[in-house]
Amino acid sequence: MSLSTLSERKNFSREKYLEARKKTKLSYDAMEEKWQVRKEARFELEMERKRIKQLSEKYNRIWDDYHKKRDRLNAEIEALLPQADAEHKEAKRYLSLADNSSINGEIELFSLEAEIHRVRRDGINAKVQELIKQVKNARALAEKNAPRGSIDKTRFFELKEKAEKAKAEYEAALEEFQTNNTEKERLLAAYDAAYAEYLSLKRAQK
Repeated sequence: MSLSTLSERKNFSREKYLEARKKTKLSYDAMEEKWQVRKEARFELEMERKRIKQLSEKYNRIWDDYHKKRDRLNAEIEALLPQADAEHKEAKRYLSLADNSSINGEIELFSLEAEIHRVRRDGINAKVQELIKQVKNARALAEKNAPRGSIDKTRFFELKEKAEKAKAEYEAALEEFQTNNTEKERLLAAYDAAYAEYLSLKRAQK
């Protein structure tokens, strides 16, 4: 093979290598740009994830506190209701005794006992109503501070979709860079071989 032909092959190989190197550099820059976009998207997503986590923790804490208070107050109510019922029955029993008695002293005594039990009953019922009111107020406060469905995850899902898209685009850019880099290395090896062959023949002709 002539020196001229080898020189043309060497120059052609060099041009192809230089084109591949330029293409590889461009794909590397594009990959780096996609990496920055992906990093920023992941950061935004993580910040939103933390924000939702904080809101969820606050939401759960408020409702957990309400449920504990509700259960404690309901337990007090449940304990008081039998007492109110017992006082009511005693008031009725003494009224019945007073109604069936014909002795003035007994009527007065039974009526007094009936009144005592009615007062106790009414006091217990008032306490029950106060506890019921406390349960309602506690729930209203929880609903005010942490309304049902108050954690809007719309932005989170938007950022998640954005991050996934950025990841896919980065991976595509990475694959393109790797392909171009492999081709660049192959063309470099071809150029090195052509250059070596050219030099070898040139030296042999001296």
